[in-house]
Amino acid sequence: MKDADEYLKRFHGLDNNLNPKKIPQDLIFKEHVDKDCYQSFTQWSEYYDRNNWSDKEVYEVIGDYPDLPETPEEIQALIYKIESEPNLLESGHYISYCINEIPDKDIELELKKSYSYLGRNNNKNLTLKGDVADWAGYKNKGKIIVEGTAGDWAGAYMAEGELIVEGNAHYLVGAHMRGGDILIKKNCSDGAGDEMHSGNIIVEGNAGTAGDGMYGGHLIIKGCAGKRVGANMQGGDIIIEGNVKNQLGCYMVGGKIIVKGNAHYLVGDEMYGGDIIIEGTAEEYIGRGMRGGSIRVKDKLYVRGEKHYCDDDYIIVVAD
Repeated sequence: MKDADEYLKRFHGLDNNLNPKKIPQDLIFKEHVDKDCYQSFTQWSEYYDRNNWSDKEVYEVIGDYPDLPETPEEIQALIYKIESEPNLLESGHYISYCINEIPDKDIELELKKSYSYLGRNNNKNLTLKGDVADWAGYKNKGKIIVEGTAGDWAGAYMAEGELIVEGNAHYLVGAHMRGGDILIKKNCSDGAGDEMHSGNIIVEGNAGTAGDGMYGGHLIIKGCAGKRVGANMQGGDIIIEGNVKNQLGCYMVGGKIIVKGNAHYLVGDEMYGGDIIIEGTAEEYIGRGMRGGSIRVKDKLYVRGEKHYCDDDYIIVVAD
């Protein structure tokens, strides 16, 4: 199995020795490696969705396939084969399983097309030279470097490990994560750090909404951010080095938000607790309907109807 060409030749004529209790008879391994093979990955995905298979069952059942690749070169050969076929996105489950099963610790793979779930449950130092689709680094435990862009849910549910994306990332970066470190070197869309419990996320560019329902951890956005950052936040820290749009910290219960730039209107709208510090200006309706917590604004534009007082260079807004 040391030669990639030999490995590809073995794709033809494999026996159907799958576990019939787990996989339907028509979805045999040969279909996944022969001509038009990866069309069945889409069917397989739909099959386990209909039958409510858990993520764990989906991942582990791949081990029932015979003749898994045993070296990075064989995995790369497999990827090249997959990329010549349609409907390949769900094959990230299979590739990720193969990566984790080989003994090599440092793996570099070239990607010409994007895959979902690539780096799933990763336990390696994995470099992906190309773009990835959704769920990259899902439950990652090792280190992943993506030398391209990432789709939705990058680094979601991580409890340890490290994920670096050198391009942009889409929605829900690090959502529900419980540990580890994520670095997005460009921009990301809405949902970074939503409901995260622990860990660190750094976005070196701009972000959309972020930190909704955050329980803990640290989220740093070095550019600007969108509206409703820290909405329903219960703990942790958010730092925004640029400007932020309206309703910062709305319905916030705990935690701390620091904005080094300016904020739009309705900062702390109906917040219940926590602390917001704005080192620039904030527009009107600061702390409207707030029931607890505190807001510190260095250069206020408008403060209407809230109880407030001055402390050094800041306006302090508190609940009545």
